[in-house]
Amino acid sequence: MKSSKKVLAFALAAAMVVTAVPATNAQAASTAKLSATKATVYSEGYKTVTVKTPKSWKSVKVTATSNKKSVAKVKKTAAKKIKVTGVKPGTAKVTVKVTYKTSTKKSAKTKTKKLTYTMKVAKASVALSGDSVVAIGSTTKLTNTKKNSSRAKITYTSSDDTIAKVDATTGVVTGVKAGKVTIKAKITVGKDSAETTKDVEVKNVILDSVTPTEANKVVAIVKGNTKNLKKADFVVTGTETKATVAVTDISVDAKDATKVTLTLAAKLTDAKEYGVALDGITKTFVASDGKVASIALDQATIPYATETEVKLVSKDVNGVVLKELTTTDAASDANYNFTIDTKGNGYTNGSKLYLNKVNDTAEATIEYKTGKYDQN
Repeated sequence: MKSSKKVLAFALAAAMVVTAVPATNAQAASTAKLSATKATVYSEGYKTVTVKTPKSWKSVKVTATSNKKSVAKVKKTAAKKIKVTGVKPGTAKVTVKVTYKTSTKKSAKTKTKKLTYTMKVAKASVALSGDSVVAIGSTTKLTNTKKNSSRAKITYTSSDDTIAKVDATTGVVTGVKAGKVTIKAKITVGKDSAETTKDVEVKNVILDSVTPTEANKVVAIVKGNTKNLKKADFVVTGTETKATVAVTDISVDAKDATKVTLTLAAKLTDAKEYGVALDGITKTFVASDGKVASIALDQATIPYATETEVKLVSKDVNGVVLKELTTTDAASDANYNFTIDTKGNGYTNGSKLYLNKVNDTAEATIEYKTGKYDQN
């Protein structure tokens, strides 16, 4: 009895040890499986699925069928490879049938293993981003923000080409004349399609930005037909005070017609925010604080043998011009001293400097008095 008990105890212990051992690679590969069980594509998109079987299996044959051929179709590309292609939006289940024998013996039975692969065909979508306003002669680009197949094609059309034209493939809209149009975008991929629209207004001019360059001057960047702009077209208003600052003059740059300089009736040095309005669009800027941060000459090189006016220029920390003074002007301004020493190389005539020949120099001295004093 004692001997039999020992054998039984040993057998139980051995059984427990065997149970605790993890599955071997041979055990893990003892059945057929797919390289993937699901995928999402767009119409005409495809995925290739590989059937993996143990090396010991014999006479392996693979077939596949789709339960919705109108959504996804299947095609064998190799003995164990299946190409699944999306046809139109929806979900289809592909049944992969694996027929095999585990031995070459005549007595070996044919076995079957069925595997399932799910393909979702996503619907194409389109949504447009881009400016809804464009100036005559200017362009804006509309783009699709939705994710789609790389095979998808987008076509853009305008409801009225006489107002705004749109490039059929790039979505670039060009303003032709003032008015409103509807831009339609249609995306197509295989048997699937989607479309959307965006309203675009074409204006004569569009205010893009405003930047103060002097205490009483602001440069406005304006797209469109600027040659007919008038000073009355611009309205400058204090954001906080709501007070209007009159525009006394405007000038369009001869080389860059988008650059329009506004001359204001008052010098703005209060560091406050102001708005400039033009044809329904308002852009803001912050006025100078009026504090001099730098002083320099307006030009350090002049043509020889030519009387040329030279000025001192003082600017704030942002480069806004606070004052421009000639030597004559500075003589009556208590805050500045401005002198020019020709060093015998020429002469001064009022506010003008004359230098005799090329490479002659004169020395200019500029002094700005801050008005701050200590005990010395």
